[in-house]
Amino acid sequence: MGVRQVEEYEGRIVEFLDEETPQLGLVLRAGKERVHLLDERGREGSVSVARIYLVHAVKPAERGEFPQLVETLRAQIEARRREIDLDLLWEGVRGQEREYALAELTEQYFGAASTIEQAAMMRALLEDRFYFRRRGMRFVPRSPEQLEQLRHQEAQRQQRAQFKERVVNWFRFVLASAELVEVSEEWAGVLERVEDFLLRRQVNDVARWLTEVDEERTAREVAYEVLVKTGRLEATADPFLLLAGLDVAFRARAIEAADRLIPFAGASDRVDFTAAWTISIDDEETEEIDDALSLEPAANGWCLGIHIADVAHYVRKGDVLDEEAARRGVTAYLPTQRVLMFPERLSCDLASLRQGELRPTLTLALEVDDQGNVHEATLVPGMIRVGRRLSYEEADRLIVEGEGETGRRLGRLLRWAQRWADERFQQGALWLRRPEVKVRVHGGQIRVKRIDPGAPSRFLVSELMILMNRLAAEHAARRGIPIIFRVQDPPAHPLQDELRAQLRAAYDPLGIEQIVRGLQRSRLSLSPQPHAGLGVSAYTQLTSPIRRFADLVVQRQIRAALIGEPYPYEREELLNVLATAETVEREMRALEQRAQRYWLLEYLRHLPEEMEWDAVVIKRARSGYEVEVTTWLVRAFLTANVELAPGTLLRVRREHCDPKSGLLRVRLA
Repeated sequence: MGVRQVEEYEGRIVEFLDEETPQLGLVLRAGKERVHLLDERGREGSVSVARIYLVHAVKPAERGEFPQLVETLRAQIEARRREIDLDLLWEGVRGQEREYALAELTEQYFGAASTIEQAAMMRALLEDRFYFRRRGMRFVPRSPEQLEQLRHQEAQRQQRAQFKERVVNWFRFVLASAELVEVSEEWAGVLERVEDFLLRRQVNDVARWLTEVDEERTAREVAYEVLVKTGRLEATADPFLLLAGLDVAFRARAIEAADRLIPFAGASDRVDFTAAWTISIDDEETEEIDDALSLEPAANGWCLGIHIADVAHYVRKGDVLDEEAARRGVTAYLPTQRVLMFPERLSCDLASLRQGELRPTLTLALEVDDQGNVHEATLVPGMIRVGRRLSYEEADRLIVEGEGETGRRLGRLLRWAQRWADERFQQGALWLRRPEVKVRVHGGQIRVKRIDPGAPSRFLVSELMILMNRLAAEHAARRGIPIIFRVQDPPAHPLQDELRAQLRAAYDPLGIEQIVRGLQRSRLSLSPQPHAGLGVSAYTQLTSPIRRFADLVVQRQIRAALIGEPYPYEREELLNVLATAETVEREMRALEQRAQRYWLLEYLRHLPEEMEWDAVVIKRARSGYEVEVTTWLVRAFLTANVELAPGTLLRVRREHCDPKSGLLRVRLA
């Protein structure tokens, strides 16, 4: 197409392809390779000359006539378009498999090739899926064999579409049924594919169709309910495990790798703490014990050992167990069961600091005087033998009674922990520890237990783990060990010491709510920086390597420095590895919270309706208030026509409780 021809487009109505759609446009200005035009939707833009395939004879006298001319042209084109039978056209040209220009095919069919007829033919050809294929602005008739294959494929596509519609409608019928749905042989195969998706995480056509069943529910939620209502899943099956796609069972190769591990038998290159008074304190049902404490008299006071299970002794970066742990990210604790990060042989046996067993550790050895002053701190590869395993309740009793060697030493550790907590408080530390309601489901029975994080033994263990993480971070910073530090910037507005002291003394849900709004989010960093919320100058996390993959990564780096091995992770790699681990962990913690709320509401739903609970107003919400039911440490919605200030203490009763939606509504007692 010459330059002079393009220039003649100005003021004319042309047809061009907008992707695969024919459009009409009024050329305002023509260039050598592109034209500036007004399209039929009233928008100006530029189009490549190569995409223009037709110039209409009609020419508007002025720009304002263009919309009316478009309507006229469209009506004329559509009238001719309805006359076209591409099967008839194909029969006339199919013997010659060559390229045809638009005008040739139009003349072949109509006996003439006006612009209106060509425009109609272009629309028919663009809509065609069978008879012709397009090459640029020219068309090639398909062979009879190609046409037959395309028709067969189209028939199959229509069959699939019809089958999909039947399946989606049947799923909706199942969801709406109040009774168990009997499954005919026809639907059994469909349900097998639903099982493949939900239980074995295999994506298939049926799995994709599940997304169209109910816009309010995810595909996994629909799959779960369909399988329950058709009897393929027990109604008691844990929906949270299934919906999250969590595998309780490990893959065979991970089990085999754990079974091949050799139990630790001692090593001469480790510091031997086996003769020291050593205890572990954990929940009674816990089997994967990450940490233990030892305390022995020394020349200038005491030698305190904080011992962390040396999981890196068993699991190397990139091996089968490492891949499994990285995929799981964390041990998840659901009311119905736990989902371990490592197979039981490793997490509950070989690595767990079990009573009476020789175990490898990463140990922080501290020289401490009677007043709790730390004179020296050393990180070493160690080995221990726990002399006594205590539950938190047993440890609290021994601390209160203060009798016997264990009681006296626990009391000493508690006094030191209180001093170290005071020092952190002076550096701005915040106490945001909420009491916890632990919900467990066994044999259909729901048990609810309230846990106070301020109980002596829980406070003691928490403070010593903070100390371990802080001193490990400082050690890494001094020696240039590449690890990930946990950083939190100070609040935008300084917090009053009085409010911080109040939160440290007692749990205050409203006070925590006010403080959390002003806190900066913690973040990961390759360089040591203060953690404002903990009141420390540097912080990392490595005290739960059996249960948190991120902790294992940090442990590996520090352990490598101690024993003179190359670092498993380069600095640049660390952020990616830990950011991924953090994302997985956040998802698992969110899952735990949803499951916890579900089963707690299921428990509350069966309590007597007249039972009264304590609550505190948190904030106004919609036509009522968000309150915390302090009896159960759960948030609820209160409908009330009275004015209530945040912090107001109330007595409430259950009004509506729906575990599935997570809704708890209460009313004033």
